[in-house]
Amino acid sequence: MTNKQAEYDSLRTELISHQSRRESAMSIGLTLSIALIAAGIELKNPYILLSVLLILFAIRVQITHIHSGIQRIATYLRVAHEENNPDLNWETTSYQVRLASLENQSPRVGKMSIFVTPAFSPMEYVIGLTGIVAIVAAWFNAQTVSNQTWRMVLIAGGIWVVAWIIYGFRTRQLHSMKMEENEAQSFREILQRELLPVVHNTSDEQEEEAVNA
Repeated sequence: MTNKQAEYDSLRTELISHQSRRESAMSIGLTLSIALIAAGIELKNPYILLSVLLILFAIRVQITHIHSGIQRIATYLRVAHEENNPDLNWETTSYQVRLASLENQSPRVGKMSIFVTPAFSPMEYVIGLTGIVAIVAAWFNAQTVSNQTWRMVLIAGGIWVVAWIIYGFRTRQLHSMKMEENEAQSFREILQRELLPVVHNTSDEQEEEAVNA
């Protein structure tokens, strides 16, 4: 097995591991959030329901971080291993399909997207809707406690929504694939710089052999 093939297999294994971590984070986070929502509604406790918002935001940040790592590995595999090898084309094909999907999306849909970025990630939809359910449930339960609690729920819910939107705009490039394109170009430049000394040394060796001959 060549070093290049070993690198490819190793990175594919790491990519699959990251995907598994992303699914686990989503599953555990949502299970905990739903359990807390059920407990908050049963106990009529708006504070339990508000704690769900922190968990959901942490899940989103963690998933975005993992997704960024997945995208970086996939981009490297596409640039370093697949561009000059017709036998390997999974990441290249996946990239082209995702790019075509984004190009076919209506610009209006992208502009109207508030709680998710233009990539329409199902994970972000589910997390965002779960947060809205927690806010609404906390608001209804807070009305039976006190006016001060009711106001606190509105403020906390508003802060969460604003933070959600801001974070969405900050990660918009990741989901619009602009960051992936930039990373691909960076990888090409790095690989080209690494290749130049090899080409130069090979040329020198050929000249030396010609002289000796």
